[in-house]
Amino acid sequence: MIALARSYPKINIALKIGKKCGAKHLLESRFHLCINGIYDSMAFSLSNKKPDINHCRFQNINNFYLFGNFDCDIECNLIYKAYKALNVRTNKYISVYVDKRIKAGAGLGGGSSNAAIALLLFNDMLGLGYSICDIAKIAQNLGSDICFFIMLYTQNKNKIHRYFSYYTDSLDMNFICDGDMPEFLSANVSGVGEIVEPFFEDSMDIRIHTNDIFCSTSKVYDEFDRLNVATEIIDLKTDSKTLMLNHSMESLNDLYLPAKTLYKRLHDTALELEREYGHVYFSGSGSSFFSL
Repeated sequence: MIALARSYPKINIALKIGKKCGAKHLLESRFHLCINGIYDSMAFSLSNKKPDINHCRFQNINNFYLFGNFDCDIECNLIYKAYKALNVRTNKYISVYVDKRIKAGAGLGGGSSNAAIALLLFNDMLGLGYSICDIAKIAQNLGSDICFFIMLYTQNKNKIHRYFSYYTDSLDMNFICDGDMPEFLSANVSGVGEIVEPFFEDSMDIRIHTNDIFCSTSKVYDEFDRLNVATEIIDLKTDSKTLMLNHSMESLNDLYLPAKTLYKRLHDTALELEREYGHVYFSGSGSSFFSL
C-alpha cells in the first residue's frame, strides 16, 4: 500500500503574541495555506518487505524508515514524533519518503505540515481508528501549528481531503492533484495553536519569498520577551487582503521586530523585496517574506 501527498506551507497574514501560558505564548493569528507554490512531496509505504535502506536517513526504529533530505536528528523530526505519538504496533515495514522543498527556520511551518500529513496517513493506512478530534489532541502536544494543518487537510471531515493525497501502486511522487479544491484555505488560530476556526474568503495570489537566513523560533520568542514588544490590536474578522492593504509588516506580525533585531540581514532583505514587489510581509518567526 502506497499513499502520496503534497505537504504545503502556511503563512501568517497576522500574528499577535500574548502572555505566556506555561512554556508557550498565547497567540491570535490568521493562517493561510499556500497551495500555488513550493511544497514537500511525501510518499508513505506499508509493506511486508523490508525497504532498500541504502539511502535511508533514519532506519530500523520499530520497523519505521524515513528517507529524505532532513537536517535534524531523528528525535527532533516531527514525522518520527508523529509516528511515536500514535503508539503504532505493527509487524509491517513503514517507510516514509520526503522531498523537502520548504526550508527549515523559514516561518512556513514545513515540519508541522509534514507532521499533520503523517498523523492522518499513519492513522488511515494502519487502521488505528483515531478520530480527527483524537488526532488534533495528539497534534497539540507535538507543535503549535499542526492543528491548523489537520483542520485544513481534513476540511472538518474524518479523513484527509483527496486534494492533498491519494493511494497508488507507484512511488512516483510527481503526481497531479485532481481532487476537488478545498473549501477554505485560511483560519483564525488562537490559544497556543489548538483553537482553529475556518475563515472563508476569496482566493489570493500570494508570492512567498524565501532566503538562506535561518531563524530560530525559540530565540525569536525569547527576544520578543526581552524587548517587551508592544502589540497592536488587529481585527481578525477582516479579510486577509484588507488586513495587508491597511497594515504594515511590523503592525501585522509581532515577531518581525525581535527577528530583525537578532538577524540583521532580514531588514536589508525586506528593503530589497519592497523595491521589487512593493509591500511585503513577514511570516511567523521568519525568515520568509510574502507579497500579493
